[in-house]
Amino acid sequence: MYAAVVKLTIDTERAPAAAAAFSNDILPRVKAAAGFIGCYWLDPVEGEGLGVVLFETAQQADMVKPPRFSWSAPGVAIRCAACCCGYPVITANSKEPTASPPLSARISTHIG
Repeated sequence: MYAAVVKLTIDTERAPAAAAAFSNDILPRVKAAAGFIGCYWLDPVEGEGLGVVLFETAQQADMVKPPRFSWSAPGVAIRCAACCCGYPVITANSKEPTASPPLSARISTHIG
């Protein structure tokens, strides 16, 4: 299982329109993506939001990165598109742990 981490900024004055676009357009497209397992979204705090979207493979998680996938909504800006990367996820249900890439590789992914 791999996670795509999405960081975004929401204009608080346009939050109702952003929530409607998320519920009616973006979320159904994410759920329809190949390999989709589930997603978790934290309520925005002071206009900063964070979501974790789970997929079966790293390649599938990579497909929800901008510009391949549009996260466009009124008053929403992807704050850190480079942070939308496929990370291995180890759960209590995993039969065998998945090795994470070395820290230096993960840092270079964010920077480059």
